[in-house]
Amino acid sequence: MMNTLTGEIARVLLPAREAFIDDVMVSIEQTIGALGLTSDLADLLRASTTENVIMVMQVLANGVDPASVDAPASALVYARRLAREGVPLTALLRAYGLGQSKLLAAAIGEVWRIGMPDAAVISARLAEFAALYIDRVCTQVGEAYEREREHWDNSQHTTSQRWIERLLHDADPDLHAAEQALGYPLDSIHLAVEAWVCPTTTPAVASRALERTVPLLRHLLGVTRDPLLLPSGYRELRVWVPLSAADAPDIEQLRKAWVHEGVPVRLALGGPYAGAAGFRRTTAKAARTKKVAVSAGKAAPSVLSFMEVAPVALLLDEPEELADFTARTLGPLARDDARMEIFRETLRVFLAEDRSYANTAKKLMVHRNTVQYRIQQITGKFGLTLTGDTLDLRLALTICRWYRDRVLW
Repeated sequence: MMNTLTGEIARVLLPAREAFIDDVMVSIEQTIGALGLTSDLADLLRASTTENVIMVMQVLANGVDPASVDAPASALVYARRLAREGVPLTALLRAYGLGQSKLLAAAIGEVWRIGMPDAAVISARLAEFAALYIDRVCTQVGEAYEREREHWDNSQHTTSQRWIERLLHDADPDLHAAEQALGYPLDSIHLAVEAWVCPTTTPAVASRALERTVPLLRHLLGVTRDPLLLPSGYRELRVWVPLSAADAPDIEQLRKAWVHEGVPVRLALGGPYAGAAGFRRTTAKAARTKKVAVSAGKAAPSVLSFMEVAPVALLLDEPEELADFTARTLGPLARDDARMEIFRETLRVFLAEDRSYANTAKKLMVHRNTVQYRIQQITGKFGLTLTGDTLDLRLALTICRWYRDRVLW
């Protein structure tokens, strides 16, 4: 009889589980700041919360002993990830306590709302159930956390991370010790690559995509020695590739090959530089290139090199100056609408093609007369002069291309 009644409560609560999960997520974000809910951690927390809620309802509905259940797989994955991030275990256990109190309050509320017989007895039974379940699951996720933390503290990843930080920031790092610890030749020519996936990509797809990234990069770049890797969560990866020559890779060829492979990973390349100083230099340039690509959004290609965006990448930290410069240089052409975007792209290509109408039409895949009409509109209606020095125009158009949301009005 009691199992039937608690099963009825579970069936009532089940349709509202998404709203309940949303409420728990908001409460955790507001009250447990130590969890540090970046986008990927928030995804893992939601997956863990969802599986826990569904399991509780299924256990209630089927009269299963809560002391016999196993923690959901996503809950263990989340616990291990928090351990790697250095988030305190107490923060995770507080989140379980918060979720338990909210779910228990919702269940007992339904008991009294429905008007079940022996409501007080059923409420006590639910409280006992919640205590057993939370004890069982928290024990398992706590053990998973502690095991992962111990492993992570002693892992190669932590060692690599510490040595890479020293190479990037220390004035005089021990290069020989760094090479021994990292298993990577610092006297070679380095190419830093930032790799990341779209924020909407599921954890499983993101992990598989990043696993393919390094082997594919090695193949496409013709690299024989092992690259140096530094993962950051399951959506981002930093790679240093030891090249055999100082020649930069053919970006167009690499971009075409990357798109052909269909890997949902974007790449930002820093350029080839030699030695320990080159290691720092290519790392900084790859990071700036990634910021430009992220700022450009969908307009950015899947593979982008620093040399393609160097003029605007150097101005990355001056957004107000960029916006003021583009507005003064382009005038109404800096408006954020579809028509102005067509004019800007036409003018950018026109200047890049040395004012050739035929070449511009070929690049844009439109008729030559269309290009002529657009250029006439740009010079006549907007008053832009295309004779003489057009450096400011070219730079302003490039800035708009990569920083559109920051500079358009």
